[in-house]
Amino acid sequence: MYSNNTMPFKSTTSSADIKDTQSDEQQKEFHKKMKFAESVAQDELAGIIFQYIAETRKTGSALEAILELEWQEAVEESEKVIKNGSLKKPQLSKRIDLSKADYDLLQGNIKPEDIPDKNGSPIELTPKKVISHKGGRPFREYVNQEWLPNGLNITIFPCKDKNGDKNWSYWCNIIRQDGFDTSDWDQ
Repeated sequence: MYSNNTMPFKSTTSSADIKDTQSDEQQKEFHKKMKFAESVAQDELAGIIFQYIAETRKTGSALEAILELEWQEAVEESEKVIKNGSLKKPQLSKRIDLSKADYDLLQGNIKPEDIPDKNGSPIELTPKKVISHKGGRPFREYVNQEWLPNGLNITIFPCKDKNGDKNWSYWCNIIRQDGFDTSDWDQ
């Protein structure tokens, strides 16, 4: 038996090509959802850290106003110290313990259908996962770009216990960015 099909084999779409296309689309959808979920989790963790630093439960512009005022006080204090002969750069600093922070930052902050799933289960982004992912660099960069005014940066350093082991505590500092003498939070 012979076929009347004159199309070359290379131009036909195989079932493997269809699966690859579906797989590519699924991957794109997963990455889109993942990027959104990561930004939501990073926003939640940034808010938590800033609330710790400001020692308040306020959010939004009220939280920013408190941090701005505290920053201005830190700048004023550093200027007094500089006049006395020592050099002190302004900073807002707080040690934050995340050892018991095993809750999902996405729950209640994102629609269930927007949470990406891996192997049939929705992913969880806990404070520990967000702050330690790739050494914390993506989180710090996100906070610096999305939350802090030009001229300021957040630095985050893991603390160690007396045995030298990391214990899920972090020093979180808002400091002046290298090369900047002022920021929008300065008076």
